[in-house]
Amino acid sequence: MNNGTKKIAETTGTASARRTRGWLVPILVILLIITGGFSVYALVSGMNTHIQSTREPERAQKLTVPLRTQTLIRSYSSEVQITPAHTQDIALTIPGVVTRPGAAAGTILHNGDIVSTINERPLFIFSSDTPAYRDLVPGSVGRDVHALQVALENMGYSIWDTEGHYGEATANAIYSLYIDRGYAPPADTDAENRYSTPLPRAEYTLMEGNDYSVMNSCGVKGAQVSGSLCTLHDGNYTLTLSADNSDTARELAPGQQVRITGAGETIQGTLGEQTSSAQAAPSTNSAPGQAAPAAQQAPAATRPSFRINAALPQGINPQAKLRANVIIQQSPDNALTVMESAIVDRNGARELVLENNERVAISTGVCAQGECEITNPPASLRAGLNVKLREDRNEIGKESRA
Repeated sequence: MNNGTKKIAETTGTASARRTRGWLVPILVILLIITGGFSVYALVSGMNTHIQSTREPERAQKLTVPLRTQTLIRSYSSEVQITPAHTQDIALTIPGVVTRPGAAAGTILHNGDIVSTINERPLFIFSSDTPAYRDLVPGSVGRDVHALQVALENMGYSIWDTEGHYGEATANAIYSLYIDRGYAPPADTDAENRYSTPLPRAEYTLMEGNDYSVMNSCGVKGAQVSGSLCTLHDGNYTLTLSADNSDTARELAPGQQVRITGAGETIQGTLGEQTSSAQAAPSTNSAPGQAAPAAQQAPAATRPSFRINAALPQGINPQAKLRANVIIQQSPDNALTVMESAIVDRNGARELVLENNERVAISTGVCAQGECEITNPPASLRAGLNVKLREDRNEIGKESRA
């Protein structure tokens, strides 16, 4: 073979090799893509299978719930208002100027204390269930005199007069009281006439109780005062629960147990008599900022209120935010209970479905917080037994028909 023939053969071989590589490369790329796609598919399928396998036990766990024993309580909760049980307005019979500082708001007064000093005359407070209404002088007779005598005796003054008769002993005690407190006795009575000392109405008041809390200032020194001076209350408070118009609130009734929190300790009590407080509803058919005519105003809505019978701790803060929890219904202790979502209502009856699809008729009592008491449970039901949830009853039906 000559040199020319060899060159032609080499050139032909090189071109053929180039053509082979030209179509081989795309085929290899296509094969790589296909292989990669199968690998990704296998990986995703494996992940899905793993996720599904991990979810199946979780789903199976949600199909059933166990019965358990506990005490169920259905209750109603609301804020409690603290108000003074008994208040008394201290009114002046004679206007004047406060010459010594009166009792400040929040002060606790006791039997025989001075509320204020008007025109340099004291205003005493004495314990009594009879109101003050007149001047008391030697010869006065009545329940108010007896109340004054008891108050003076409790302060350590000797009274030997006939009960309810303002005699020498009572007059002498009043004289001594004024001298002891640094005031001139009434009517400028001197020591020689001490057994005829009167007690002017303008200088005393009678109020039920033993301790009196001042609700507002009883006079600032130098102030001109007349009429109402200040208000006192006897230190006792009334607790009132204000309910809404919910269905649960309509089940409130006197005698139900109440637990009050917010006073530093839990206070036990009972729901007392019902009262009502009106709450005006917004008027209708009126322009903005303009009240509707009386005939067009919506009727006021009434919200029931209840007194709470409870012994409050000493020194309770009347500004404390208390909350009452009223027990409307309570199951027996350690009652057998089931989740409400497992109870099936069928043809007016209630039943549970066990894991083996057996249906057990039940009666329920107290239901609270998503669980219900099983009353008089049959022997087949016990704590720890699993029952099927109600949302799976379609699957239960399919299994029972199969």
